[in-house]
Amino acid sequence: MKTFDLNSRIGGVKGFAYPAPSPKGVIVAVHGFGEHSGRYTDFFKEMNHAGFNVYTADLPGHGKTPGKRGHATIPDMVDVIEQVTSFAQKETPGVSIGLFGHSMGGLVSIRTLQKNPSRYSRAAISAPLLGLPPEQEKRIKAMAWLAKLLPSLTVKSALETPWLSRNQAIVDAYIKDTLVHDKVSLALGYSFYTEIRQAFSQTDTIKLPVLFLTGSSDRIVAPQASKQFYERIPSPEKAYQIYEGAYHETFYDPEHGDRFRTDIIDWFTKGL
Repeated sequence: MKTFDLNSRIGGVKGFAYPAPSPKGVIVAVHGFGEHSGRYTDFFKEMNHAGFNVYTADLPGHGKTPGKRGHATIPDMVDVIEQVTSFAQKETPGVSIGLFGHSMGGLVSIRTLQKNPSRYSRAAISAPLLGLPPEQEKRIKAMAWLAKLLPSLTVKSALETPWLSRNQAIVDAYIKDTLVHDKVSLALGYSFYTEIRQAFSQTDTIKLPVLFLTGSSDRIVAPQASKQFYERIPSPEKAYQIYEGAYHETFYDPEHGDRFRTDIIDWFTKGL
């Protein structure tokens, strides 16, 4: 793994590249809310083994990227992923580029695809943030004025860690991880609301091959919202994979983890 630095419109960003010995393609990966790209290192190495260079970054307000924890907007993050993609294209010219995103990173990936529909060859979207609980949505709408007045004010996200994974070792590691945080700024919270609405209003722009993956027992995002979004996109090559009983992070689920990771890698391998 090697690091690289980018300058986004809201400050510096720390990027990471995982090179394969003889790359056949590139996967740009986008992590979720409150976490960082380092949590995916083992999975990225599996992607390397399958012949993919992997490029990623700690999103603004996250991980090793400087700045206030939890403060950014989804458009800020889309800008970062576009820069990561440009960096990957320069380093690995002439190969196909896939986009992978999990949770908030799934929403960022969707908005990236909608902004640049032809830049990526394939996409895989895991447990995307495409729906908010009704009470939370109501609260965000009521506080829209405050988000404009005090955008960088942060509050606790109230993410329930036991519902991350059925693999207790993953939950324990998440809790102990010093780069993980539970802060969300008012600007980011309001951005979730507005960008989800924008994503649903532009479903017709997603025509590339895309795979959606979700755990049936996910309580951190709404699986039904992911299904609704999937059904609206006009892509002629699309697939929806649900893992019965799995929680929000299926990567190392004791029952489905191996198949989940293989399903993603196989999806990208189809495009080589």
